[in-house]
Amino acid sequence: MLAQTVPNECFSTWSGGAGNSPISWLTTNAIASGSASESFTVHGGCPTSAALNTVVVGSANYGGSIISLGTNTIYFKYAGGSNPIAIDGWYELTTSGGDQLVVTVLTKSASSVNGGATATYSTGTGVWKKFSACITAIGAVDSVSIALALTNKRGHDTTQTGSMATVDSVYFGTCATAGVEPISNNVTLEPAYPNPANNICSIVFSLPCAATVNVALYDLNGRKVINALDNTTLTDGTYKVPVDVSKLANGIYEYTVTADGVPYTQKLVVAK
Repeated sequence: MLAQTVPNECFSTWSGGAGNSPISWLTTNAIASGSASESFTVHGGCPTSAALNTVVVGSANYGGSIISLGTNTIYFKYAGGSNPIAIDGWYELTTSGGDQLVVTVLTKSASSVNGGATATYSTGTGVWKKFSACITAIGAVDSVSIALALTNKRGHDTTQTGSMATVDSVYFGTCATAGVEPISNNVTLEPAYPNPANNICSIVFSLPCAATVNVALYDLNGRKVINALDNTTLTDGTYKVPVDVSKLANGIYEYTVTADGVPYTQKLVVAK
């Protein structure tokens, strides 16, 4: 049976040797050694991720990239019934000199390339942010190719020193306008998960526009017990902030996302 998910979407299994690519994917380490590598900065429950680094080679800097390498050349087989709507995933980006993360998708019918998508991200995140490359295709889709690349603003693989992107949790998802989940005119704070939590808990929220954001956890007496994000400027989009609650006592807490001074709060249970 053909796979209906992106193989190795968490980049959890890597090959050994000089290439050191995640299984089912191909890195560009042949261009600049170490420009794409295994990372232990992870999203959600993934054991590892893929870091796309800027590497200096002579007088030039090269940004890493990673592409799918499936059973059909560079395509992942797709058998989800109707055509895939989007390739979604999560990324962290440190950008210098206008460097950006580019997500490129090509779709194929049985005989030829018949569509695709491109999504570009050029603002540093500081925390995990969701990306979404909405797919347009003519006719039926039987396989999909995915490329994730750190490039300069002209779309070349040369980049600036200090730029880096980390990508994780890539999957067939839902098309979201402007590369983020559909959001209202207000900040959206989702239920934390897992809840109850005993180790790492994820706080997910969406911003309709750029804002200065604080994320904190409080006990029921109003004392701040964890400061997860402090006065960080974020653009519009969907974000995920991991919070380690393993050292907190069992009980009920409140987590608050404050955007431009306006707080949004929900409850969290810690149970170990």
